[in-house]
Amino acid sequence: MNFFIELTNRFFELAMGPINNKEMLWVLIPLLINLFFIEIYSARYKSEKIGWVGAFGNSIILLFVAMDLLRHLYNKGDLVISLQISLIFALFFIAVLMAILDFFHSLPKELAYVISSESTVHFLAAILILIIYTNSPIDIYTILSIFILILIYYMVITILNWITPTAKEN
Repeated sequence: MNFFIELTNRFFELAMGPINNKEMLWVLIPLLINLFFIEIYSARYKSEKIGWVGAFGNSIILLFVAMDLLRHLYNKGDLVISLQISLIFALFFIAVLMAILDFFHSLPKELAYVISSESTVHFLAAILILIIYTNSPIDIYTILSIFILILIYYMVITILNWITPTAKEN
């Protein structure tokens, strides 16, 4: 029973993070607005693919998020060796690697378009924003809470895709 209480507490800590930590909204709201409109666009124009320029642009978004997360920790005076710093540098490394691979078209485009898709990039960024700004420990409760957030996210996207009218192909 204690497990479910702790899981519920961690889930609500992450889910309510933007309400409890208003500073997070400055980076999270533009990210979520962008994701929302991209998802609507993708639902309407199902035959369109991301393309290399979109994949490259999405990797750059991760660089901006990593820089904001570093700024946040610096302003708090928490810029010391920690798991949070490791996560930010991992995000930075992934972003640079993705940008290089996308720029030079080094991966098969089907793989690159999945890895660099708006959903993948924006959700990874949003989760790290929530973890860093709420100062959540990386443990089983946080990981399970993230999986619950992923399920909720995909349910919302599925509903959005379902209600968005598809455009007629020319």
